[in-house]
Amino acid sequence: ALRRGTALDLTTSRGSVEVRGLESDARIIATSGSIDVSDALDVELRATSGSIRVEGRAGVLEADSGSIDLDLTGAVEAHATSGSIHGRFGGGGELGCSSGSLDLELIGPLDRDLTLTASSGSITLVVPSDLAARVEARADSGSVDVSVGAVQNDGEDFVGELGEGGTFVIRATADSGSVHIVERGR
Repeated sequence: ALRRGTALDLTTSRGSVEVRGLESDARIIATSGSIDVSDALDVELRATSGSIRVEGRAGVLEADSGSIDLDLTGAVEAHATSGSIHGRFGGGGELGCSSGSLDLELIGPLDRDLTLTASSGSITLVVPSDLAARVEARADSGSVDVSVGAVQNDGEDFVGELGEGGTFVIRATADSGSVHIVERGR
C-alpha cells in the first residue's frame, strides 16, 4: 500500500503488477508478467513478456511480447513489438506495432502531431467529427478509407485536410494492412 500521490518506481523480474488509485506518476518495468495501472498521472511502463493495461493522463508504453490497452486523457507514445494496441487517448503522439493492429480513438483535439504505424496489421482511428488536422495516410498492401465530415476517400493513399486543416498532422502508415480513419458515430 502506498499513500495516494506517492510516485512509484518499480521493477520486477517475475510476476505481474497491478496498481489501483495511484493518483501520481509511475515507472514500472516487468520482465515477465503483465502491468495493470489505473488512476495514474504520467506513466512509463515496459513489459518484456506480458501485456499492459493503463488508465491515466499520459504515458510512454512498451510491450515487447503482449498487447497494450490504454485509456489516457493526454498524449501517448506506445510500441508493441508482438501484439496490438487498443484504446483511447487525447492530444497526439506516436503509436506503432511491429506485428499487430492499432484500434484507437482520439478523444479530443490534437496538441501535437500523431504518427501511427503498423508493419503487419491494420490501423483504425476514430476521431471527433469536428477534428481539424492534416492527414497523410498510406497503405502499401491494403486500402485507405477516410470518412470524416465531407471528406470521403477509399483508395491506396490519402493526403488532405479534415475540418479547417489545423496545425497538426496525422500520419498513418500500414505496411501490410489497411488504414481506416472515421469520425465517431460512423
